[in-house]
Amino acid sequence: LPIVRMAAALEAASSQARGAEEADLSSEACGKLLRSIAETIPADEMSFKRSFDAYSVPVNYKQRFLDSNAFLVYYSRGFDGANRP
Repeated sequence: LPIVRMAAALEAASSQARGAEEADLSSEACGKLLRSIAETIPADEMSFKRSFDAYSVPVNYKQRFLDSNAFLVYYSRGFDGANRP
């Protein structure tokens, strides 16, 4: 799973950074850590979000309506018309 690979890459980089002393964290070492993370985690926002969307349940029409009309839903107590579920 891409999400698990991303988490593992971040955890590995974090443990390497914690394991090294401050003197050992040169710009070259930091660059190496960043490159190892960049190989696993997408650089652009859409690709990053797509990794999560692939394993998510899509939002249905009714929930989108309720979210976009929250003011009306609150004051009408969710009334969606007569004889409607």
